[in-house]
Amino acid sequence: MEQPESNPTFCTNNCGFYGSSQFEGMCSKCFREQVNRSYSTGRTNSCTSFYSSSNLSVTSPNILEDEVGTDSVISPIENDNSKEELKQENLTSPLLHVASAPTISTTFDSPTKNDTDIVESSSLSASPLNSSNVEKKKRNRCTWESCNKKLGLTGFDCRCGGQFCSLHRYANEHNCTFDYKEHGQNEIRKNMPVVQAERMAGFDDVGVFFSDNFGADNNNEFDNENDLNRASIKKKFKMFIREFHINNLFIYREMLRRNYNSRRYWIDIELRHLSDYDDNLCDHLKKQPAELLPLFEEAAKEVADEITRPRPDDDVDMHDIQIMLMNDAHPLHLRHLKSEYVSKLVKTVGIVIAASSVRTKASHIAVQCRSCRNVISNIKVKPGLEGYAMPRKCNSVTQPGQPPCPLDPYFVMPDKCQCIDFQILKLQEAPEFVPHGEMPKHIQLYCDRNLVDRAMPGNKITLVGIYCIKRNVAMGKTNGKEKSSVGTRQPYVRVLGIRIDTDGVGRSSAQTLTTAEEEEFVRFSHSSDVYETIANSIAPSIYGASDVKKAVAC
Repeated sequence: MEQPESNPTFCTNNCGFYGSSQFEGMCSKCFREQVNRSYSTGRTNSCTSFYSSSNLSVTSPNILEDEVGTDSVISPIENDNSKEELKQENLTSPLLHVASAPTISTTFDSPTKNDTDIVESSSLSASPLNSSNVEKKKRNRCTWESCNKKLGLTGFDCRCGGQFCSLHRYANEHNCTFDYKEHGQNEIRKNMPVVQAERMAGFDDVGVFFSDNFGADNNNEFDNENDLNRASIKKKFKMFIREFHINNLFIYREMLRRNYNSRRYWIDIELRHLSDYDDNLCDHLKKQPAELLPLFEEAAKEVADEITRPRPDDDVDMHDIQIMLMNDAHPLHLRHLKSEYVSKLVKTVGIVIAASSVRTKASHIAVQCRSCRNVISNIKVKPGLEGYAMPRKCNSVTQPGQPPCPLDPYFVMPDKCQCIDFQILKLQEAPEFVPHGEMPKHIQLYCDRNLVDRAMPGNKITLVGIYCIKRNVAMGKTNGKEKSSVGTRQPYVRVLGIRIDTDGVGRSSAQTLTTAEEEEFVRFSHSSDVYETIANSIAPSIYGASDVKKAVAC
Protein backbone atom coordinates (compact mmCIF):
# COMPACT_ATOMS: atom_id res chain seq x y z
CA MET A 1 0.00 0.00 0.00
CA GLU A 2 1.38 3.35 -1.01
CA GLN A 3 2.11 5.90 1.66
CA PRO A 4 0.82 9.42 1.07
CA GLU A 5 3.45 12.01 0.42
CA SER A 6 3.36 14.89 2.90
CA ASN A 7 5.78 17.46 4.18
CA PRO A 8 6.24 17.66 7.98
CA THR A 9 4.37 20.58 9.58
CA PHE A 10 4.25 21.93 13.10
CA CYS A 11 1.24 21.51 15.42
CA THR A 12 -1.51 24.05 14.79
CA ASN A 13 -1.82 24.46 18.56
CA ASN A 14 1.70 25.99 18.59
CA CYS A 15 3.06 23.51 21.13
CA GLY A 16 6.34 23.19 19.20
CA PHE A 17 5.87 19.57 18.14
CA TYR A 18 5.11 18.18 14.66
CA GLY A 19 1.48 17.86 13.66
CA SER A 20 -0.30 15.34 11.51
CA SER A 21 -3.18 15.48 9.13
CA GLN A 22 -4.71 12.55 10.96
CA PHE A 23 -5.23 14.81 14.02
CA GLU A 24 -6.37 17.93 12.15
CA GLY A 25 -2.91 19.33 11.93
CA MET A 26 -2.20 18.85 15.67
CA CYS A 27 0.06 16.54 17.55
CA SER A 28 -1.41 13.54 19.29
CA LYS A 29 -1.26 15.15 22.74
CA CYS A 30 -3.00 18.39 21.73
CA PHE A 31 -5.58 16.40 19.80
CA ARG A 32 -6.37 14.23 22.80
CA GLU A 33 -6.70 17.28 25.06
CA GLN A 34 -9.05 18.95 22.57
CA VAL A 35 -11.25 15.84 22.45
CA ASN A 36 -11.38 15.63 26.27
CA ARG A 37 -12.31 19.31 26.50
CA SER A 38 -15.09 18.84 24.00
CA TYR A 39 -16.60 16.00 26.06
CA SER A 40 -16.16 17.85 29.36
CA THR A 41 -18.04 20.91 28.07
CA GLY A 42 -20.79 18.82 26.46
CA ARG A 43 -20.00 19.87 22.96
CA THR A 44 -19.23 17.56 20.02
CA ASN A 45 -16.42 18.67 17.73
CA SER A 46 -15.77 17.31 14.29
CA CYS A 47 -12.43 15.74 13.94
CA THR A 48 -10.96 12.74 12.14
CA SER A 49 -10.34 9.80 14.35
CA PHE A 50 -9.21 6.87 12.34
CA TYR A 51 -5.67 5.95 11.54
CA SER A 52 -4.67 5.78 7.91
CA SER A 53 -3.67 2.15 8.12
CA SER A 54 -6.89 0.75 9.63
CA ASN A 55 -10.11 1.58 11.42
CA LEU A 56 -10.63 -0.06 14.85
CA SER A 57 -14.23 -0.59 15.71
CA VAL A 58 -15.11 -1.91 19.19
CA THR A 59 -18.32 -3.66 19.89
CA SER A 60 -19.19 -4.58 23.44
CA PRO A 61 -22.36 -6.30 24.57
CA ASN A 62 -22.60 -4.03 27.60
CA ILE A 63 -22.27 -0.83 25.59
CA LEU A 64 -24.32 -1.61 22.50
CA GLU A 65 -27.13 -3.49 24.17
CA ASP A 66 -29.37 -0.46 24.54
CA GLU A 67 -28.70 0.85 21.05
CA VAL A 68 -28.44 -2.01 18.55
CA GLY A 69 -28.69 -5.16 20.57
CA THR A 70 -26.14 -7.77 21.50
CA ASP A 71 -26.14 -9.43 18.04
CA SER A 72 -25.23 -6.30 16.07
CA VAL A 73 -21.69 -5.64 14.93
CA ILE A 74 -20.10 -2.90 12.94
CA SER A 75 -19.85 -3.51 9.22
CA PRO A 76 -16.30 -3.71 7.98
CA ILE A 77 -14.91 -1.10 5.66
CA GLU A 78 -13.63 -2.61 2.44
CA ASN A 79 -12.95 0.41 0.23
CA ASP A 80 -9.28 1.22 -0.33
CA ASN A 81 -10.09 4.89 -0.65
CA SER A 82 -11.55 5.02 2.86
CA LYS A 83 -8.73 7.20 4.14
CA GLU A 84 -9.50 9.91 1.67
CA GLU A 85 -13.20 9.76 2.45
CA LEU A 86 -12.57 9.94 6.18
CA LYS A 87 -10.43 13.01 5.75
CA GLN A 88 -13.31 14.81 4.10
CA GLU A 89 -16.10 13.46 6.32
CA ASN A 90 -16.60 14.93 9.79
CA LEU A 91 -17.24 12.25 12.36
CA THR A 92 -17.37 12.39 16.07
CA SER A 93 -14.29 11.24 17.90
CA PRO A 94 -14.53 7.53 18.55
CA LEU A 95 -12.88 7.10 21.93
CA LEU A 96 -12.03 3.47 22.45
CA HIS A 97 -13.78 1.91 25.41
CA VAL A 98 -12.65 -1.58 26.25
CA ALA A 99 -15.42 -3.47 28.02
CA SER A 100 -15.68 -7.03 29.19
CA ALA A 101 -15.22 -9.53 26.34
CA PRO A 102 -15.08 -6.96 23.45
CA THR A 103 -15.34 -7.96 19.81
CA ILE A 104 -12.74 -6.18 17.61
CA SER A 105 -12.89 -6.09 13.86
CA THR A 106 -10.24 -4.44 11.68
CA THR A 107 -11.54 -3.33 8.26
CA PHE A 108 -10.86 -0.84 5.49
CA ASP A 109 -14.43 -0.07 4.38
CA SER A 110 -16.12 3.26 4.94
CA PRO A 111 -18.63 3.26 7.77
CA THR A 112 -22.30 3.49 7.13
CA LYS A 113 -24.74 5.74 8.88
CA ASN A 114 -25.79 3.05 11.30
CA ASP A 115 -22.18 2.28 12.01
CA THR A 116 -21.56 5.94 12.72
CA ASP A 117 -24.46 6.00 15.21
CA ILE A 118 -23.10 2.95 16.95
CA VAL A 119 -19.65 4.51 17.22
CA GLU A 120 -21.16 7.71 18.60
CA SER A 121 -23.06 5.72 21.20
CA SER A 122 -19.92 3.85 22.12
CA SER A 123 -18.04 7.13 22.38
CA LEU A 124 -20.67 8.70 24.62
CA SER A 125 -20.69 5.68 26.87
CA ALA A 126 -16.93 5.93 27.15
CA SER A 127 -17.01 9.60 28.21
CA PRO A 128 -17.25 8.96 32.02
CA LEU A 129 -13.87 7.32 31.96
CA ASN A 130 -12.35 10.32 30.27
CA SER A 131 -14.15 12.76 32.60
CA SER A 132 -12.75 10.89 35.59
CA ASN A 133 -9.33 11.17 34.05
CA VAL A 134 -9.87 14.89 33.65
CA GLU A 135 -10.95 15.22 37.27
CA LYS A 136 -7.98 13.19 38.38
CA LYS A 137 -5.74 15.46 36.39
CA LYS A 138 -7.38 18.51 37.95
CA ARG A 139 -6.89 17.10 41.47
CA ASN A 140 -3.27 16.38 40.69
CA ARG A 141 -2.33 19.94 41.68
CA CYS A 142 -3.12 22.16 44.66
CA THR A 143 -6.32 24.16 44.19
CA TRP A 144 -4.92 27.25 45.92
CA GLU A 145 -4.18 29.78 43.19
CA SER A 146 -0.82 30.89 44.59
CA CYS A 147 0.48 27.34 45.07
CA ASN A 148 -0.40 25.02 42.14
CA LYS A 149 1.87 22.38 43.60
CA LYS A 150 1.79 18.89 42.15
CA LEU A 151 0.18 16.59 44.68
CA GLY A 152 0.39 13.02 43.51
CA LEU A 153 -0.88 10.74 46.29
CA THR A 154 -0.34 13.27 49.07
CA GLY A 155 -3.31 15.57 48.40
CA PHE A 156 -5.87 16.52 51.04
CA ASP A 157 -9.54 16.89 50.16
CA CYS A 158 -11.46 19.72 51.77
CA ARG A 159 -15.20 20.08 52.33
CA CYS A 160 -15.20 23.17 50.16
CA GLY A 161 -14.53 20.92 47.13
CA GLY A 162 -10.83 21.58 46.56
CA GLN A 163 -7.72 19.50 47.00
CA PHE A 164 -4.72 21.03 48.68
CA CYS A 165 -1.15 20.32 49.62
CA SER A 166 0.12 19.85 53.16
CA LEU A 167 0.76 23.60 53.55
CA HIS A 168 -2.68 24.78 52.41
CA ARG A 169 -4.86 21.94 53.71
CA TYR A 170 -6.13 23.93 56.72
CA ALA A 171 -9.20 26.12 56.40
CA ASN A 172 -7.41 29.32 57.39
CA GLU A 173 -4.66 28.75 54.82
CA HIS A 174 -6.83 28.58 51.72
CA ASN A 175 -9.77 30.77 52.81
CA CYS A 176 -12.19 27.87 53.07
CA THR A 177 -15.79 28.81 52.28
CA PHE A 178 -17.32 25.85 54.09
CA ASP A 179 -19.26 26.95 57.21
CA TYR A 180 -18.34 24.39 59.86
CA LYS A 181 -20.40 26.18 62.54
CA GLU A 182 -23.61 26.04 60.55
CA HIS A 183 -22.88 22.43 59.62
CA GLY A 184 -22.45 21.51 63.29
CA GLN A 185 -25.64 23.33 64.25
CA ASN A 186 -27.56 21.49 61.58
CA GLU A 187 -26.20 18.17 62.82
CA ILE A 188 -27.25 19.03 66.37
CA ARG A 189 -30.72 20.03 65.23
CA LYS A 190 -30.99 16.82 63.28
CA ASN A 191 -29.74 14.48 66.01
CA MET A 192 -31.17 16.33 69.05
CA PRO A 193 -34.72 17.41 68.44
CA VAL A 194 -36.25 20.10 70.63
CA VAL A 195 -38.40 18.71 73.42
CA GLN A 196 -41.06 21.16 74.55
CA ALA A 197 -43.28 20.63 77.53
CA GLU A 198 -46.97 21.04 77.25
CA ARG A 199 -48.41 24.38 78.26
CA MET A 200 -50.62 22.92 80.96
CA ALA A 201 -47.90 20.74 82.52
CA GLY A 202 -47.96 21.12 86.31
CA PHE A 203 -51.14 23.18 86.26
CA ASP A 204 -52.98 20.75 88.50
CA ASP A 205 -50.03 20.17 90.89
CA VAL A 206 -51.29 20.80 94.41
CA GLY A 207 -47.81 21.44 95.86
CA VAL A 208 -46.33 20.35 99.19
CA PHE A 209 -47.47 21.82 102.51
CA PHE A 210 -45.98 21.18 105.95
CA SER A 211 -46.35 22.31 109.53
CA ASP A 212 -43.22 23.56 111.30
CA ASN A 213 -43.46 22.64 114.96
CA PHE A 214 -39.96 23.89 115.71
CA GLY A 215 -40.68 27.52 114.88
CA ALA A 216 -42.28 30.25 116.91
CA ASP A 217 -44.94 32.84 115.99
CA ASN A 218 -45.41 31.30 112.54
CA ASN A 219 -41.87 32.20 111.56
CA ASN A 220 -40.02 29.87 109.20
CA GLU A 221 -37.32 28.25 111.24
CA PHE A 222 -35.41 26.77 108.33
CA ASP A 223 -33.72 28.78 105.62
CA ASN A 224 -33.79 25.59 103.58
CA GLU A 225 -34.23 21.92 104.35
CA ASN A 226 -31.23 21.65 106.70
CA ASP A 227 -30.35 25.15 108.01
CA LEU A 228 -32.06 26.38 111.15
CA ASN A 229 -33.28 29.91 111.54
CA ARG A 230 -30.71 31.53 113.80
CA ALA A 231 -33.04 34.15 115.22
CA SER A 232 -35.66 31.61 116.22
CA ILE A 233 -33.11 29.29 117.84
CA LYS A 234 -31.56 32.17 119.74
CA LYS A 235 -34.96 33.21 121.00
CA LYS A 236 -35.59 29.65 122.22
CA PHE A 237 -32.33 29.63 124.20
CA LYS A 238 -33.14 32.97 125.83
CA MET A 239 -36.55 31.75 126.88
CA PHE A 240 -34.99 28.59 128.36
CA ILE A 241 -32.49 30.53 130.51
CA ARG A 242 -35.12 33.00 131.73
CA GLU A 243 -38.11 30.73 132.21
CA PHE A 244 -36.86 27.25 133.16
CA HIS A 245 -37.62 26.56 136.82
CA ILE A 246 -37.87 23.67 139.30
CA ASN A 247 -40.27 24.17 142.23
CA ASN A 248 -40.56 27.89 141.42
CA LEU A 249 -36.78 28.23 141.47
CA PHE A 250 -35.33 29.72 138.27
CA ILE A 251 -32.03 27.93 138.58
CA TYR A 252 -30.25 29.13 135.45
CA ARG A 253 -31.34 32.72 135.72
CA GLU A 254 -30.16 32.93 139.33
CA MET A 255 -26.95 31.04 138.51
CA LEU A 256 -26.17 33.46 135.71
CA ARG A 257 -26.76 36.51 137.92
CA ARG A 258 -24.68 35.09 140.76
CA ASN A 259 -21.77 34.04 138.55
CA TYR A 260 -21.67 37.31 136.65
CA ASN A 261 -21.63 39.38 139.80
CA SER A 262 -18.81 37.15 141.09
CA ARG A 263 -16.89 37.73 137.82
CA ARG A 264 -17.26 34.09 136.82
CA TYR A 265 -18.43 34.43 133.27
CA TRP A 266 -19.78 30.93 132.69
CA ILE A 267 -22.87 28.85 133.36
CA ASP A 268 -23.42 25.09 133.68
CA ILE A 269 -26.30 23.67 131.63
CA GLU A 270 -27.74 20.21 132.18
CA LEU A 271 -28.88 18.72 128.89
CA ARG A 272 -31.68 16.82 130.61
CA HIS A 273 -33.18 20.16 131.70
CA LEU A 274 -33.01 21.45 128.13
CA SER A 275 -34.59 18.21 126.92
CA ASP A 276 -37.45 18.64 129.43
CA TYR A 277 -38.01 22.19 128.25
CA ASP A 278 -37.77 21.51 124.47
CA ASP A 279 -36.78 18.06 123.35
CA ASN A 280 -36.48 19.10 119.68
CA LEU A 281 -34.14 21.95 120.57
CA CYS A 282 -31.95 19.64 122.64
CA ASP A 283 -31.80 17.12 119.82
CA HIS A 284 -30.59 19.79 117.36
CA LEU A 285 -27.94 20.91 119.85
CA LYS A 286 -26.60 17.37 120.10
CA LYS A 287 -26.44 16.96 116.33
CA GLN A 288 -25.11 20.43 115.47
CA PRO A 289 -23.21 21.68 118.54
CA ALA A 290 -20.62 23.72 116.61
CA GLU A 291 -23.35 25.79 114.90
CA LEU A 292 -25.78 26.19 117.80
CA LEU A 293 -23.39 26.71 120.74
CA PRO A 294 -22.40 30.26 119.65
CA LEU A 295 -26.12 31.14 119.53
CA PHE A 296 -26.53 29.71 123.03
CA GLU A 297 -23.67 31.89 124.32
CA GLU A 298 -25.08 35.00 122.61
CA ALA A 299 -28.45 34.33 124.21
CA ALA A 300 -26.82 33.93 127.65
CA LYS A 301 -24.95 37.22 127.16
CA GLU A 302 -28.17 39.08 126.34
CA VAL A 303 -29.98 37.57 129.34
CA ALA A 304 -27.05 38.50 131.61
CA ASP A 305 -27.24 42.06 130.30
CA GLU A 306 -30.94 42.20 131.24
CA ILE A 307 -30.79 40.68 134.72
CA THR A 308 -27.61 42.43 135.96
CA ARG A 309 -28.79 46.00 135.44
CA PRO A 310 -27.84 48.44 136.86
CA ARG A 311 -24.15 47.64 136.88
CA PRO A 312 -21.19 49.62 138.22
CA ASP A 313 -19.77 52.36 136.07
CA ASP A 314 -16.50 50.50 135.57
CA ASP A 315 -18.34 47.47 134.17
CA VAL A 316 -19.95 49.00 131.09
CA ASP A 317 -18.93 46.43 128.48
CA MET A 318 -20.58 43.06 128.70
CA HIS A 319 -18.34 40.04 128.96
CA ASP A 320 -18.87 36.92 126.92
CA ILE A 321 -20.58 34.06 128.69
CA GLN A 322 -19.24 30.54 128.27
CA ILE A 323 -21.73 27.67 128.17
CA MET A 324 -20.57 24.48 129.91
CA LEU A 325 -22.64 21.42 129.12
CA MET A 326 -23.13 18.33 131.24
CA ASN A 327 -24.99 15.18 130.31
CA ASP A 328 -26.28 12.29 132.41
CA ALA A 329 -26.31 9.86 129.48
CA HIS A 330 -24.20 6.74 129.40
CA PRO A 331 -20.59 7.62 128.41
CA LEU A 332 -18.92 6.27 125.27
CA HIS A 333 -15.63 4.42 125.47
CA LEU A 334 -12.68 5.95 123.64
CA ARG A 335 -12.32 2.90 121.40
CA HIS A 336 -15.96 3.34 120.31
CA LEU A 337 -15.48 6.88 118.95
CA LYS A 338 -15.67 6.39 115.17
CA SER A 339 -16.22 8.58 112.13
CA GLU A 340 -19.98 8.61 112.63
CA TYR A 341 -19.55 10.82 115.72
CA VAL A 342 -17.52 13.55 113.97
CA SER A 343 -18.94 17.05 114.67
CA LYS A 344 -21.44 15.65 117.16
CA LEU A 345 -21.79 15.94 120.91
CA VAL A 346 -20.19 13.03 122.79
CA LYS A 347 -19.62 12.05 126.41
CA THR A 348 -16.66 9.98 127.50
CA VAL A 349 -14.67 9.12 130.59
CA GLY A 350 -10.96 8.59 131.22
CA ILE A 351 -7.87 9.56 133.17
CA VAL A 352 -5.80 12.65 132.42
CA ILE A 353 -2.18 11.57 131.94
CA ALA A 354 -0.66 14.80 130.56
CA ALA A 355 -1.44 18.50 130.55
CA SER A 356 0.28 21.29 128.64
CA SER A 357 0.88 24.76 129.95
CA VAL A 358 -1.78 27.40 129.45
CA ARG A 359 -1.26 29.14 126.12
CA THR A 360 -2.92 32.01 124.25
CA LYS A 361 -5.02 31.74 121.11
CA ALA A 362 -6.65 34.53 119.10
CA SER A 363 -10.44 34.48 118.95
CA HIS A 364 -10.76 37.62 116.77
CA ILE A 365 -7.96 38.99 114.62
CA ALA A 366 -7.30 42.02 112.42
CA VAL A 367 -5.15 41.81 109.28
CA GLN A 368 -3.59 44.52 107.13
CA CYS A 369 -2.28 44.54 103.58
CA ARG A 370 1.41 45.40 103.21
CA SER A 371 0.91 47.20 99.92
CA CYS A 372 -2.30 49.24 100.10
CA ARG A 373 -2.63 49.29 103.94
CA ASN A 374 -6.16 47.94 103.77
CA VAL A 375 -7.30 46.71 107.22
CA ILE A 376 -9.81 43.91 107.81
CA SER A 377 -10.77 43.84 111.48
CA ASN A 378 -12.82 41.62 113.78
CA ILE A 379 -12.27 38.39 111.87
CA LYS A 380 -13.62 35.53 113.96
CA VAL A 381 -11.34 32.52 114.33
CA LYS A 382 -13.04 29.16 114.71
CA PRO A 383 -12.43 27.52 118.10
CA GLY A 384 -10.33 24.40 118.17
CA LEU A 385 -6.97 23.39 116.77
CA GLU A 386 -7.56 24.26 113.11
CA GLY A 387 -6.53 27.92 113.22
CA TYR A 388 -7.23 30.49 110.49
CA ALA A 389 -6.17 30.47 106.83
CA MET A 390 -4.95 33.91 105.75
CA PRO A 391 -6.39 35.28 102.48
CA ARG A 392 -3.88 35.08 99.63
CA LYS A 393 -5.16 38.10 97.65
CA CYS A 394 -6.09 41.61 98.68
CA ASN A 395 -9.79 42.32 98.25
CA SER A 396 -9.51 46.12 98.18
CA VAL A 397 -10.35 48.13 95.05
CA THR A 398 -7.21 49.14 93.17
CA GLN A 399 -7.05 52.81 92.23
CA PRO A 400 -6.20 53.80 88.62
CA GLY A 401 -2.47 53.90 88.09
CA GLN A 402 -1.75 52.01 91.31
CA PRO A 403 0.12 48.68 90.98
CA PRO A 404 -1.82 45.61 92.12
CA CYS A 405 -1.12 44.09 95.50
CA PRO A 406 1.23 41.09 95.51
CA LEU A 407 0.33 37.54 96.50
CA ASP A 408 -0.04 36.84 100.26
CA PRO A 409 -0.11 40.53 101.24
CA TYR A 410 -1.79 40.31 104.67
CA PHE A 411 -0.14 40.18 108.09
CA VAL A 412 -1.73 39.96 111.55
CA MET A 413 -1.94 43.09 113.71
CA PRO A 414 -1.29 41.80 117.27
CA ASP A 415 -2.46 44.94 119.06
CA LYS A 416 -5.96 44.62 117.54
CA CYS A 417 -6.52 40.93 118.29
CA GLN A 418 -8.70 39.42 121.00
CA CYS A 419 -7.18 36.36 122.67
CA ILE A 420 -8.32 33.55 124.97
CA ASP A 421 -6.51 30.93 127.05
CA PHE A 422 -6.41 27.30 126.01
CA GLN A 423 -4.82 24.08 127.21
CA ILE A 424 -4.17 20.66 125.70
CA LEU A 425 -4.85 17.57 127.79
CA LYS A 426 -4.13 13.94 127.01
CA LEU A 427 -6.85 11.52 128.06
CA GLN A 428 -6.29 7.82 128.55
CA GLU A 429 -8.94 5.17 128.52
CA ALA A 430 -10.18 4.16 131.97
CA PRO A 431 -8.71 0.86 133.21
CA GLU A 432 -12.09 -0.78 133.66
CA PHE A 433 -12.88 -0.24 129.97
CA VAL A 434 -9.64 -1.72 128.57
CA PRO A 435 -10.09 -5.28 127.24
CA HIS A 436 -7.74 -7.91 128.58
CA GLY A 437 -4.43 -8.08 126.75
CA GLU A 438 -4.81 -4.72 124.97
CA MET A 439 -3.23 -1.32 125.45
CA PRO A 440 -5.42 1.63 126.54
CA LYS A 441 -6.42 4.20 123.90
CA HIS A 442 -5.45 7.89 124.04
CA ILE A 443 -6.96 11.08 122.64
CA GLN A 444 -6.23 14.82 122.80
CA LEU A 445 -8.53 17.26 124.58
CA TYR A 446 -8.83 20.96 123.75
CA CYS A 447 -9.93 23.16 126.70
CA ASP A 448 -10.35 26.93 126.44
CA ARG A 449 -11.34 29.92 128.58
CA ASN A 450 -12.77 28.84 131.96
CA LEU A 451 -12.06 25.16 131.36
CA VAL A 452 -8.27 25.52 131.65
CA ASP A 453 -6.61 24.23 134.82
CA ARG A 454 -9.76 22.34 135.74
CA ALA A 455 -8.09 18.93 135.63
CA MET A 456 -4.58 17.78 136.44
CA PRO A 457 -2.71 14.63 135.46
CA GLY A 458 -4.05 11.73 137.48
CA ASN A 459 -7.64 13.00 137.68
CA LYS A 460 -10.40 10.74 136.48
CA ILE A 461 -12.83 12.96 134.59
CA THR A 462 -16.12 12.74 132.77
CA LEU A 463 -16.33 15.20 129.91
CA VAL A 464 -18.80 16.40 127.31
CA GLY A 465 -17.44 17.79 124.06
CA ILE A 466 -17.48 17.88 120.29
CA TYR A 467 -15.67 15.09 118.48
CA CYS A 468 -13.54 17.03 115.94
CA ILE A 469 -10.76 16.32 113.47
CA LYS A 470 -7.64 18.28 112.61
CA ARG A 471 -5.02 18.09 109.90
CA ASN A 472 -2.33 15.53 110.61
CA VAL A 473 0.99 17.40 110.39
CA ALA A 474 4.35 15.66 110.60
CA MET A 475 7.82 17.20 110.48
CA GLY A 476 10.03 16.28 107.53
CA LYS A 477 13.25 14.39 108.17
CA THR A 478 15.38 16.20 105.62
CA ASN A 479 14.60 19.91 105.66
CA GLY A 480 12.33 20.20 108.69
CA LYS A 481 9.30 21.43 106.74
CA GLU A 482 5.80 20.45 107.68
CA LYS A 483 4.28 17.62 105.71
CA SER A 484 0.62 16.64 105.78
CA SER A 485 -1.12 13.71 104.20
CA VAL A 486 -3.96 14.68 101.89
CA GLY A 487 -7.30 13.51 103.26
CA THR A 488 -5.84 12.23 106.56
CA ARG A 489 -7.12 13.84 109.76
CA GLN A 490 -6.39 13.25 113.43
CA PRO A 491 -9.32 13.22 115.92
CA TYR A 492 -9.53 15.25 119.10
CA VAL A 493 -12.28 16.38 121.49
CA ARG A 494 -13.17 20.03 121.99
CA VAL A 495 -14.24 20.01 125.62
CA LEU A 496 -17.49 21.79 126.58
CA GLY A 497 -17.79 20.55 130.15
CA ILE A 498 -15.64 18.68 132.71
CA ARG A 499 -16.66 16.92 135.89
CA ILE A 500 -14.01 15.37 138.12
CA ASP A 501 -14.98 12.05 139.71
CA THR A 502 -14.10 12.11 143.41
CA ASP A 503 -15.30 8.57 144.08
CA GLY A 504 -12.65 6.91 141.95
CA VAL A 505 -9.02 7.64 141.32
CA GLY A 506 -8.61 11.44 141.62
CA ARG A 507 -6.84 14.06 143.67
CA SER A 508 -9.10 17.07 143.41
CA SER A 509 -12.74 17.96 143.32
CA ALA A 510 -14.69 20.37 141.16
CA GLN A 511 -16.94 21.40 144.06
CA THR A 512 -16.93 25.11 144.88
CA LEU A 513 -18.16 27.11 147.82
CA THR A 514 -21.74 28.21 147.90
CA THR A 515 -22.85 31.79 148.47
CA ALA A 516 -23.90 31.07 152.07
CA GLU A 517 -20.48 29.61 152.85
CA GLU A 518 -18.74 32.60 151.33
CA GLU A 519 -20.85 35.00 153.42
CA GLU A 520 -20.02 33.02 156.58
CA PHE A 521 -16.30 33.22 155.83
CA VAL A 522 -16.58 36.98 155.31
CA ARG A 523 -18.31 37.43 158.71
CA PHE A 524 -15.69 35.23 160.40
CA SER A 525 -12.87 37.30 158.91
CA HIS A 526 -14.29 40.45 160.50
CA SER A 527 -14.39 38.98 164.04
CA SER A 528 -11.77 40.05 166.62
CA ASP A 529 -10.65 36.57 167.78
CA VAL A 530 -9.85 35.05 164.39
CA TYR A 531 -6.34 34.07 165.36
CA GLU A 532 -7.34 32.40 168.65
CA THR A 533 -10.25 30.54 167.04
CA ILE A 534 -8.09 29.09 164.28
CA ALA A 535 -5.33 28.07 166.73
CA ASN A 536 -7.77 26.34 169.08
CA SER A 537 -9.36 24.47 166.18
CA ILE A 538 -6.07 22.76 165.30
CA ALA A 539 -5.86 19.26 166.87
CA PRO A 540 -8.40 19.94 169.64
CA SER A 541 -7.90 16.39 170.95
CA ILE A 542 -4.34 17.30 172.01
CA TYR A 543 -4.27 19.18 175.27
CA GLY A 544 -1.84 22.02 175.66
CA ALA A 545 0.90 22.88 173.14
CA SER A 546 -0.77 26.22 172.45
CA ASP A 547 2.47 27.75 171.13
CA VAL A 548 2.80 24.99 168.55
CA LYS A 549 -0.82 25.38 167.48
CA LYS A 550 -0.41 29.17 167.09
CA ALA A 551 2.69 28.60 165.00
CA VAL A 552 0.77 26.22 162.75
CA ALA A 553 -2.10 28.72 162.47
CA CYS A 554 0.28 31.40 161.20
